[in-house]
Amino acid sequence: MQNEIIELSDSDTNSNSKIVLPVKKESTEISHRKSEVATLKAKLAAQGKLVAEQGKELNKLRKENKQFKSERDIQAAEITGLQDELKNILRQLDDKTVKSLTFNMIKLNSLKPDAPHGTAIEATQHQDVDQDMWDSFASNLPIPEDGPPNSTSSQPQIPNVQVSDSGLAAIKPEPEGAKIAVVIKSELEHEPDLNAHVTFVKSEDGKFDIWNLEHLRLGPPIIVEQRFHVGFRRSVISNALGGNWQNTFLNWQGPTSKSNRYPYMALKRSWNPHLPLVPGDHGVVFCGVRRFEDGTLITGSVDVVVSGKPNEWVYFGSYETSRSGEITPHQLHLLPPLVVRTWVEGTLKSRWGREWVEDTNSKLVDKGGEIRLVELTAHGLREALNDGRLVIGFTVMKCVGFRTEWFDQFLHYQAHPKLPTTQKRKKGSSGIKKPLAKRAKGSVRRKEVSSGSDSDEELQVTPPGSDDDEFSDA
Repeated sequence: MQNEIIELSDSDTNSNSKIVLPVKKESTEISHRKSEVATLKAKLAAQGKLVAEQGKELNKLRKENKQFKSERDIQAAEITGLQDELKNILRQLDDKTVKSLTFNMIKLNSLKPDAPHGTAIEATQHQDVDQDMWDSFASNLPIPEDGPPNSTSSQPQIPNVQVSDSGLAAIKPEPEGAKIAVVIKSELEHEPDLNAHVTFVKSEDGKFDIWNLEHLRLGPPIIVEQRFHVGFRRSVISNALGGNWQNTFLNWQGPTSKSNRYPYMALKRSWNPHLPLVPGDHGVVFCGVRRFEDGTLITGSVDVVVSGKPNEWVYFGSYETSRSGEITPHQLHLLPPLVVRTWVEGTLKSRWGREWVEDTNSKLVDKGGEIRLVELTAHGLREALNDGRLVIGFTVMKCVGFRTEWFDQFLHYQAHPKLPTTQKRKKGSSGIKKPLAKRAKGSVRRKEVSSGSDSDEELQVTPPGSDDDEFSDA
């Protein structure tokens, strides 16, 4: 038997090596991955610890913030109480004593013991003045006695950025509205002039819209049920209350007259955009409401009907009109452009407009010095309004009541209208109508017009606010 030699080929050798090598590689990878897992676990533990610490810090800050808000509310209440207490003390002090007092944050300008809204006080500029305190005192700032205020000097200015003793800059936010000092005048003997601020509030379009009456402290409005917010034709109002269908001031003869009708005003919103929005609300009318035709001072209330739409007049209530003032030149640009245009056009084409300009020019001549008469042109009127030669007056309207019984009268005359006066003229004995007397040119006798008549602009003797220019019940 021959001996066989068995040789190991390379393939056998490689086969053995393939069995051994993967075991070593797998062991190395597992070891490496275990090391990575351990590292990740350590990082995760560190992150968890950090999150826990941050959570504790957040809870701590929340508690501190809650405590801070609580303390701030308490301090605000204390400040309000101290302000009221200070006002009460100042009311009780005599004028001489108060003038000798000096305050770190406020100083007294004048004391009127019978002033219904407290003593006028002025806030002085101070590094540590709290903005809320400043806003509170700013509503009572008086205007300078030597003339009307302007937009840059009507009140002490607090800059937007103040630097404290420590060198830190405190940035203050821009004001939401422009506060302008005005004097609310009153002809009532027991009620002195009121130094107040009218806030010019930004409307939705970003422009300033005037007449936030909050600082005048008129009190809450009269609540009027929705069923009374109904409009009637001007003829219905006239039939129920008396007066013609044109003028602004109706039954305005005064107490010396034998008439027992209530005086009332008929106002259009196109002339007066800041009339009360709804019956019972307070508002502003751009005309004087001080005296009756006989010169008697108006001490009681007068009733008001308002037209915001054609052929629709709504009864708004009884209004006290003792507070009045003027739109100064630096406030004029805050009026809606349509209102200024209405005033200019109305002045040009009406009798009262020409009389207003003539009276103003007469006063300018009486003053002497350099005279710039008002020109009765659109450009001349705008120029005079802008420089203050012509001034638009206003009256604050405080609602004090609402005559619900009048509503029944309006409903009655709406269902049973009176015949126009032109149809009730009696014939002469011969059966022929008497001819109407011709009216001399320049006469100011007012017409009784039907609901479809056009107004006679030459006869307009009432101030702005009437419906003569735009009136049409047709």
